[in-house]
Amino acid sequence: MIARCFCESTKIEISGTPLWVAYCHCEDCRRMTGAPVTAYASFRNEYLKLQAGELQYYESSPGIDWGSCSNCHAPMTYQALKCPDETHLHLITIDKFDDLTPNFHVHCSEGVRWLNIADNWPRYDGSSDEA
Repeated sequence: MIARCFCESTKIEISGTPLWVAYCHCEDCRRMTGAPVTAYASFRNEYLKLQAGELQYYESSPGIDWGSCSNCHAPMTYQALKCPDETHLHLITIDKFDDLTPNFHVHCSEGVRWLNIADNWPRYDGSSDEA
């Protein structure tokens, strides 16, 4: 699998399966992406290899880094110091994202009230480590 940015200059090769796939409803993700909810697939760092381009990082708070394409600035990754061995890829950047279905929701207490995702998957108020 390959993850790629909007302009396709930054590409990340994925060699393993995700640890988890989930929706995130937090305010930080909304502000970073401009979307009411974001979906991520988390991978072990050793499964990811930067194949082309360059990521630039923004530290939104201590221990939280967002990786974006250095050319088109499309958001691609999320890394947290509390999970040093994994990287969360924005699901939609992955070529075959339809093969990876989210199966739980996190930060639901921060969710947009008018958005209703009709599924029966577990919902958590905190992060994915509660799942």
